[in-house]
Amino acid sequence: MKDDKDVTAADLAKYHVVLFGDPGSNRLLTKLIGKLPVKWTRETVTFAGKEYSSKECYPALIYPNPLNPAKYVVLNTGLTITDRDGMPQWGDYAIVKATPNSDLPEMQVAGLFDEHWQLVK
Repeated sequence: MKDDKDVTAADLAKYHVVLFGDPGSNRLLTKLIGKLPVKWTRETVTFAGKEYSSKECYPALIYPNPLNPAKYVVLNTGLTITDRDGMPQWGDYAIVKATPNSDLPEMQVAGLFDEHWQLVK
């Protein structure tokens, strides 16, 4: 595990990357967010043409790393995902809403990309 400021080009060439935080707190995430299928600003999270308040919602996804498509980037920006019968409850992507006094976030959208990492329409 490394701080965002310590990730090198050699790391990106060799490893999959799991990012924590948000674009305001993670330099690498700030660099990647414009190249991922989710847009994330201080005000909104936009995914598949729909906007969500970034004050309440956050994205989680796995996607080919735009800086090295042979590796993956994972946005682990929110709560830990629980398992149900050994299978993850979320697919390749999710937008979830943090709900006060709840153990689990409220699912806004979730699903799988197709074999070309495109949204299934």
